[in-house]
Amino acid sequence: MQHFTCVCGHLLSVNSKEMSATEHACTWETVSDAVSHVYTSACINRRSACSDMLTVTVGDTVYGDLLAFGTSYAVSIARLIKPHSRDKGFTTHTGFRIMGLLLGHTAPVNCVRWIRSAGLVEDSRPYLLLASADNKSQVKIWSCTLNSLLNKPWSTRGGNWFPLVDVLIPSSEIPNAVDGFVLWRSTSDGCCVVSLDVVADTRIHVWHFILRESQTTESGPVILCHRVTRPPSYATILCRPSMCLCLRSFCWLASATQVIHFVIVGLDTGVTEIWAEYMTPTQSEHVTDDGDCARFIRSARLTGHTDWVRCLDLCRDSSTTTLSLFLATGGQDNVIRLWHIFDATQVPDKATMKVCDLQLPLPPDAVRCTLSIASESVLSSHENWVTGLAWAPRTRAVSFPPLLLSSSMDQSMIVWAPPDDKVGLWLEHTRVGNSGITGLSFLDCLWLPSDGSAIFGHNFQGSLSSWYHSQYDGLWSPGFPLCGHHGPVMDLSWSAVNTSASPFHLLFTVSSDQTVRAHAPLRLESRINSSDCFNDVSELYDHLWHEIARPQVHGYDMNAIASLSTISYVSAGDEKVARVFTATRSFVDACRQMLKLDDYPLGDNLLSVELAASSLAERAVQPTLGLSNQISVPSSVDLLDDAVTDSTVDSDNCVASSCDAPLPTEDRLQCATLWPEIKKLYGHPYEVYCLAAHPSRMLIASACVATKQIHACIILWNGLADWAIHQRLVHHQLTVTQMSWSHDGQHLLAVSRDRTWSVWSPEQANEQLPNYILTAFPAKGQGHTRIIWTGAWCPDDRYFLTGSRDKCLLVWCAPKKRAPAELIAVSCYPLNVRKVFLDGITALDVCQCSNVDPAVVSYLVAIGFESGTLILLILYRSVLMEPADLRWSAIFSLPPPWSHVPGKQVRRVAFEPTTFEMTGTTLTPVHLATGATDGVVRVFLIDRQRLSACLLAPYETVS
Repeated sequence: MQHFTCVCGHLLSVNSKEMSATEHACTWETVSDAVSHVYTSACINRRSACSDMLTVTVGDTVYGDLLAFGTSYAVSIARLIKPHSRDKGFTTHTGFRIMGLLLGHTAPVNCVRWIRSAGLVEDSRPYLLLASADNKSQVKIWSCTLNSLLNKPWSTRGGNWFPLVDVLIPSSEIPNAVDGFVLWRSTSDGCCVVSLDVVADTRIHVWHFILRESQTTESGPVILCHRVTRPPSYATILCRPSMCLCLRSFCWLASATQVIHFVIVGLDTGVTEIWAEYMTPTQSEHVTDDGDCARFIRSARLTGHTDWVRCLDLCRDSSTTTLSLFLATGGQDNVIRLWHIFDATQVPDKATMKVCDLQLPLPPDAVRCTLSIASESVLSSHENWVTGLAWAPRTRAVSFPPLLLSSSMDQSMIVWAPPDDKVGLWLEHTRVGNSGITGLSFLDCLWLPSDGSAIFGHNFQGSLSSWYHSQYDGLWSPGFPLCGHHGPVMDLSWSAVNTSASPFHLLFTVSSDQTVRAHAPLRLESRINSSDCFNDVSELYDHLWHEIARPQVHGYDMNAIASLSTISYVSAGDEKVARVFTATRSFVDACRQMLKLDDYPLGDNLLSVELAASSLAERAVQPTLGLSNQISVPSSVDLLDDAVTDSTVDSDNCVASSCDAPLPTEDRLQCATLWPEIKKLYGHPYEVYCLAAHPSRMLIASACVATKQIHACIILWNGLADWAIHQRLVHHQLTVTQMSWSHDGQHLLAVSRDRTWSVWSPEQANEQLPNYILTAFPAKGQGHTRIIWTGAWCPDDRYFLTGSRDKCLLVWCAPKKRAPAELIAVSCYPLNVRKVFLDGITALDVCQCSNVDPAVVSYLVAIGFESGTLILLILYRSVLMEPADLRWSAIFSLPPPWSHVPGKQVRRVAFEPTTFEMTGTTLTPVHLATGATDGVVRVFLIDRQRLSACLLAPYETVS
């Protein structure tokens, strides 16, 4: 048994008598040029305060905007990309690209917040700090150096993030919000103080840490405790019996030596409380190590809301040295209240309007000062709960206070502003949102922090909708949403095409969130804007991936999908029926325009001929209380523009889509990109579990959940006869977990829960639609000992591989071609290249590897594990050796930012369809798609020539 650690830290184990003793794992530095991460689809967790944005600046240079949000058990880091089109008639829009995941939480992340400078002007720290908290009371502070963000290659520029602080909230309380700030000290030791505030259940928890700037490492600053043998100082404030729902904190420098730390919290009683503590210059006496909160006092108690205070936000006036701060609070009473905190001695005209004075926790020898708070205004325009508030960034504010953005469960967001700078008279400036009955409520809202030219809304299903402000006409136009599945990804499938010169492949994904989603690369012939992004102007990218359609929004959790072509697929939910779908004419026209495919016919491979777009349905609609998408005849509605309103609802509750529109916005994805259902496939007694499409698209294989052999049969559906049942294949005793057709269509591989596999072959050769019979199965005691999750064919169909929960990867020879009279089921033995890992194998796929050397035949294998790990390795042999004499290359494990959440099973990995190239030709890069139960879909671009050179480099040339 051999053990070794990959660059990502995952311990792998390999057991093979035939393997070289020098086998090892390749490091990330070795293969960084061969594998690039091009796309991640993920959603924001269904919690308010679970996303935040920050502008990255160095000196006076703005490098761009970072978005951090919680997705499943991880924190995603995304960057805003602003491409500039070279084509005069083609418009590209700003969109987010997820660069990586921060892994370490063991429960869903509830809240995320950037830790900013406590001063009015951002400091020049060479690192960033990010706080996150999860559902199991774990709070983390992540650190990343600016150099790792700015100087790394684009494909890896998510930054080198490391957990700096890891604390656990006492009593296992569930956090609702987190905030904090960095306070620079005037001492010469290069230290600064980080304050971390968390509200959980009925308590406010406060930590203080000291960071030593002079000891900054690659991961960020070195954290110091107040005392070497004791943890950082900690305090807790009890608000019982009220639940703490939202939080903001800030500090006020009353004088050069007087610092007051304020914590503002919204309660479920409709009250907003302000707590304060005096921070001593040494930061060692303000609170004892046992959690005593004697130094915290309640400065003020603000009433007015009649229901829960769900959100709040602060903004400070940077034009004055005195404190002038606006506080906005939003509640479930549909009302927003504005409060003004000010120095009463500096603003005498407001002294009569004040609600109360803040009690300040100053020591007896401190300089006396007074802060007051006044009720500024009450904003009432939302028709449901106010869920998010955000003040516009200072760069956009001409005067103080700036614009205010609010989000609500009424499916709208409102930009508020005092007209003509008359503070006190706040009116609705702009209203945006999702229209139609299918519109979704918003849970939070954000401004673009660099210039305030965009607003973002986090909706109930985890998507981040965007609107961009035009300087020419003053309108807000919808942009690309950041979206993904909000449930486990169960299956994925690349679209199949007739020609090897296909310009693109659609990627279909299904999830237990009851949706089917289509992803595609937007073809760009433009350079990324270097002033807004983190890259060099010499970098050129021709694709930017997006979700372009949501063909199916079902009433059942989705289990499986099999693509028939670029415009048709078969899917199965958690029901006994499989369903066949085709695209709409509006989708085909939009694809041709968006993806620049005007000269490429989107053919329907099901019929093996090009299907005229005019014969497709114009659009589809899902009727009320129905599960089947139906063809809908469009009523006379105007095509939609790209301004504030981008959809129109007709009598069918369907949004008509314009072919001239950009990539779909979130409300279009909800209902304007549906595909009509053309056929239901009845035949299984229980829920359909897996599907597989024949390469010629003439057959579809399906299997269902089963505990008996009679129910575990595989059904073959005839695509040439209106999807009638062609044949039932009976062999397995339990559920068939996955099926895979060989590339030439001559064999069907099925793997099962009964720990066996089966291979089915045509009974008669040269038949257009033959019957299939069992030709191979594993010999007793020679296969897997646990459930077999996955199987895949090598691209030349000489071998197939199977992976199991027993942690073994086995390689088998394909059945030999025999005369019809000699077709009998043969028991098979695995080849002597068994690999054993420390985790169960749940997904695998194989594609052709480098073929430059005519003396070596090699296959690239991608494997996904129960632990969420992804690895790549090569199976190869010399043409001079026996076909069974195979060897394994070194292993490359994808780094943690590109992997899936630990403990979340990888459900499917799949290389995009490619044709088998003859020896001596140069292979083009290939895409690899992965999906897991963390709800994340990833796409990687692999340079097979370079990867082959890296993984096979440690071995001598096979002779």
